[in-house]
Amino acid sequence: MDNNIINFDEPSTFHREEWIGQNKVYSCKDLAYFVIDACTMALAIPSHKMTKFPAQNISVADLLKKSLPPWSSALITSKPSTWFSKEKPHSNLGCLADRPIPSDDFLNKLNDDTGQAWLDGAQSIIDQ
Repeated sequence: MDNNIINFDEPSTFHREEWIGQNKVYSCKDLAYFVIDACTMALAIPSHKMTKFPAQNISVADLLKKSLPPWSSALITSKPSTWFSKEKPHSNLGCLADRPIPSDDFLNKLNDDTGQAWLDGAQSIIDQ
């Protein structure tokens, strides 16, 4: 079956064992929509955890009053791919409030590797 054809009568279902850790390559243009949807859902922050973050409709003035983690000026020499781990997370989202935020460049590189890391079986990120 062609992965680009969507059958509304019999929609495809994501089966973890067929995709995760199976040496598949993550590519938005070549993967079936249901695999990309499963990745998006796996990476989504649960709604009950969103209270840890400022609301999306917060005003700029109110956002500026919030205590946010500092931006890191550290030069990160490790590859973004080494930050992914197949182990389950050992801490919760609360630890993010104490960690400096990496540079935009590094965060973009980390984001670019996220889909492939998920397909490879990553379940967490280790702050190097």
